[in-house]
Amino acid sequence: LTSILLLNAGHEATVHGIGNGVRALFDQQSDVASAFATPQAAMAAADELLRFDAPLHLFTRYVLEGLTFEGIDLARGQSVALLLGSANRDEQRFAHPDRLDFERGGSGHLAFGAGIHFCVGAPLARLEIAVALPVLFAINPQVGCDFIPVGLALGEAEPETVEIGVPAILFSRLITGPIAVVIAFFASIGLYA
Repeated sequence: LTSILLLNAGHEATVHGIGNGVRALFDQQSDVASAFATPQAAMAAADELLRFDAPLHLFTRYVLEGLTFEGIDLARGQSVALLLGSANRDEQRFAHPDRLDFERGGSGHLAFGAGIHFCVGAPLARLEIAVALPVLFAINPQVGCDFIPVGLALGEAEPETVEIGVPAILFSRLITGPIAVVIAFFASIGLYA
């Protein structure tokens, strides 16, 4: 494994997976307590959050042998874009794909790819999300945040600074997730704001 692979697979995707999960939980007004009620539920919730908004939406692969798929000719060596985020919202595969549904059980999504290209870090990423989100919400169930989408043109660099109070979400060709998120914690004893 290269250091770039470890950075991208072991950090970048997990960070954005957690950020996307927080955003989805707020946007969908989810019952966080039941979603993370048990370790098994937390693992299934992590998978459903990854299905709902995977941090990596696009992978490119090369055709090894020419073929025709769904009436489209693909030549050997041709680059093919795989839209994993779109596949995870396929109505033929998932009932009500635009709804976060923790009763789905979390299986069948393509957030980690498939086959010989399945992510080697998938178990660790799933575990990190399943542990981090329940802890975040256990600290205080009144946690609140706000997000403002910021799209980047192809090749445009991420901003070096983000204005406090204006959380931004990176929508790029390859990865989607928070650039920065300001989260307010309100302690139940009233000492923090």
